[in-house]
Amino acid sequence: MDWKDLLPALLEEKNLDVRFICIKHKGEWFLKRLRATIFRAEPGVPEQVLYPSYLFFREKMGAADFIQFLNDVTTRRISPEGQASHTEEEKLKKLSLHNWEISYEVVNVSFSDHMRGHSMQGLADHLLPCWNFGGNLWPEIQETQESLIASGTSAPYFPRPIDGQAWYLYEKALQVSNNYLPLVDISLEDDRAFFRNIEINEEAGTARCQCEGTLLSQATISLYTATPQMETKRAASEIIFQLQEHPAVISLALTYADSWLDKRDVNLEYHPLGVPKGVTVVGGNFRESRGWALGGGVIADPTSAIEKIAQADPSNLATIVSPNLEMGNSYYLNTLNQSRQSFSWALVGEGVVIAFFIAAVILFTLRLPGNASYLAPLITALAGGVVQIATGVLFKFYSSASDQTAACHNRLDRIQRFFIANSACEHLNEVNKSTTQVALIKKLNDLQ
Repeated sequence: MDWKDLLPALLEEKNLDVRFICIKHKGEWFLKRLRATIFRAEPGVPEQVLYPSYLFFREKMGAADFIQFLNDVTTRRISPEGQASHTEEEKLKKLSLHNWEISYEVVNVSFSDHMRGHSMQGLADHLLPCWNFGGNLWPEIQETQESLIASGTSAPYFPRPIDGQAWYLYEKALQVSNNYLPLVDISLEDDRAFFRNIEINEEAGTARCQCEGTLLSQATISLYTATPQMETKRAASEIIFQLQEHPAVISLALTYADSWLDKRDVNLEYHPLGVPKGVTVVGGNFRESRGWALGGGVIADPTSAIEKIAQADPSNLATIVSPNLEMGNSYYLNTLNQSRQSFSWALVGEGVVIAFFIAAVILFTLRLPGNASYLAPLITALAGGVVQIATGVLFKFYSSASDQTAACHNRLDRIQRFFIANSACEHLNEVNKSTTQVALIKKLNDLQ
């Protein structure tokens, strides 16, 4: 994609904050780095900082001026055919900016990538979708090793030039493990249409998208899931999609004309890396319970229920009982899943035992003459016996897990009946209500 086709549509009438790093070489200032972003009114770094061998300065440019600037710097003074017959000095062009004359030969600009919102590119954070352009410039003058100390100014001191450049271009400190800064970096946030927030409700099976943008009414929003489900709607400030069959992978995209402007990819089965910034997932316990009910391997974590109990008002019975039911249900689902898994593996083991004994019978029937011919069926039968013992252990686990499941179910049933009885007490008069509630509490404490 050519930057000359894409940049005008992105810039429109915007102003840009263009920052330059120049380096002194043989008594002349040469262009070293260039970065452009959308101009912000809030104060930032100084307009200009002069070091012995480095010059930092910034320019505010309108969209038309910036495009003209790029057209000028990306055009060579001498055509490629005539390069060989000219000296390096003759190839240089002069750029007059900020009352400084800057030398350079040519700047190359190319489209790099398109980052979704709430992402990071280099040292910069982008809340909106961001289009990134990179490039190179010639001649590329080697960095000096001198410390950056600007006498007579308020500019900070930097032991390495690369740190000072990162501070001026990105207003952030350079990461310790990263000693690289791009020569050309044009990062343009795109406010035509973008996701402000996405809420996925797993239990209700909905995806609520809150969107903004200058051209939002002309954009479309599309939903893709692993179900598969594909659906496209006209974009608006709020759009709700009904999800089919509770998909684990969900993709949402905002598109305008032939290009997508913002996108979110969500993997609900791997929350640490599968849920990007700007996406909120609610009703997560539903997926955990559903995974256990289907014999999956998701662990129902009672931590949230314990936190609810700790923060609940002791005088409010409902707030105490509800998380207790939730925690008891998680234990019930755990033991139910263990019981089912033990039974399934025990059945598999029984199948293996039967296969071993059938093989032993066949080998015994078809044995060759001689005592050694009994060895193969004997080994097969012994292997079958070992598997049978393992299967018996699995059936024991199944029995134990089933007993635990029944015990958990009884406890849930007791709590539920107590809660129902206590609710019924609310319709009694005050005398009978107090007496009945005391009896219920005593009865609950006597239960083992």
